[in-house]
Amino acid sequence: MNFFKNSIRKIFFRLGRGGFAQTVLSGIGYIAPKLIRFHSISIPFEFKTIDKHRFRGFYNKSNLETSKGLVILLHGWEGSSSSSYILKTGFSLQENGYEVFRLDFLDHGETHSWNEQIFHGNLLEEHFNAIEWICQNFGKNKKIHLVGFSLGGNYGIRVALKNQIKKIPNLIHTIAISPALSPEKATIWMDKSRFFGWYFLSKWMSSIDKKVEAFPDLFDFNDRKKYKSVMDLTDFIVKKTGRFENASSYFKGYSIRTEDFLKIKSPITLITSQDDPIIPVEDFENLKRLEKDRLLSVIILPNGGHNGFFIDSLTRPIYLKYINKILSS
Repeated sequence: MNFFKNSIRKIFFRLGRGGFAQTVLSGIGYIAPKLIRFHSISIPFEFKTIDKHRFRGFYNKSNLETSKGLVILLHGWEGSSSSSYILKTGFSLQENGYEVFRLDFLDHGETHSWNEQIFHGNLLEEHFNAIEWICQNFGKNKKIHLVGFSLGGNYGIRVALKNQIKKIPNLIHTIAISPALSPEKATIWMDKSRFFGWYFLSKWMSSIDKKVEAFPDLFDFNDRKKYKSVMDLTDFIVKKTGRFENASSYFKGYSIRTEDFLKIKSPITLITSQDDPIIPVEDFENLKRLEKDRLLSVIILPNGGHNGFFIDSLTRPIYLKYINKILSS
């Protein structure tokens, strides 16, 4: 029986090692019973920031009597605080003695009716204020770490960059998994894949439907169904909101350039894979030369896809080892 199980396991890993399969595995969303229990003992919080935006998140105490610090988890685009990769990371961190706060971005986690503001990637000030609220209420006199995935990684990096004036004085480390440094490139790559283009387009379309249902008089997105790519829908939405000239100007607003990493005041670690089908690895290879500055570390793994990293286990992605090692070093 063990021989049979091991043979199936080897075949599965051989087939599931590529970037496409790893990315699909990351989005399947199986929630193990221990993760359901972890979420069930979380304490939900609804709060308003200084700019009156309403947010939601979930807090878990440390398993240790003395906490090692607070880790704020930031999910990816169209994910949530209950995404499987966020729950896995939160559970692992709590097991290792950290307090965990899982934040839902605006218009994520079924909060579309909470704010008139429609979510987009340039809402840094709004989300910085939410993270600052979390730090003030849960992170006083504690080490604070940010861990973000994909778009959440992008936000985490920009929060660290914005923190140069030390509004969050005890921010110790930021870890970004598969971060979207160039959102425009990521969208182009997304649309090149028939599967991922369809997947993210349908997820976003559903989110827009919820926003329109919640605020029918605020958004004139009636023509949205005719757009068949994420790029075209992005261009339509940002023009309709009137905040950006087109999709390109919108993407530039939250792109992270190589020279931006010269300004960081606290350590940042980037973790990505060579076979990520959504985020081009070249963006990270160009950053490797900055590693001589001890505040930046770039880890490029040969396999892992986008947010996958099921290298030696189907239930425990390898970034969990990296996160706990980095935070405890």
